[in-house]
Amino acid sequence: MDLSLNLKGVVAQQLIPSPDGRSRKVAMEILLGTPLVQDYIRDGEIHKLKEVMKDSVQLGMKTFDQSLFELYQAGEISYEDALRYADSQNEVRLRIKLSQGGDARTLSQGLDGVEISEIR
Repeated sequence: MDLSLNLKGVVAQQLIPSPDGRSRKVAMEILLGTPLVQDYIRDGEIHKLKEVMKDSVQLGMKTFDQSLFELYQAGEISYEDALRYADSQNEVRLRIKLSQGGDARTLSQGLDGVEISEIR
C-alpha cells in the first residue's frame, strides 16, 4: 500500500513551558496530504515538505517554527523557549526581529556597496 495515496495529514506536537513555568503551550506542525505532498512522498523528495508547509498556511499547514513564532507573539512562551524549541533558530529570530519593526536598511547593512546591473 502506497503511503502517498493514503496520507490525509500528519500533526506533530511539542509542549512548550509558559513564561511563568506553571503550564505548557502546544506548538504544532501540520502537514496535509495535498496532491503536491503526495507527489513528493511518492518520489522520495521528503526534503521538500518543510517548504510546502511554510508556503501552505492558507490551507491549514504550518511548521513548528511558525507555531513557535505565533505563541511568542501572543506572549504565551518566552523568546528563549521560542529559540530553544525551534527547528531553525535563525528563522524564528528573523521573524521576531521583523515583527518588532526591523526595517530593510537594518537587515541589509551587509549589502552596502553592492550594485545591481542588467546583464546583457
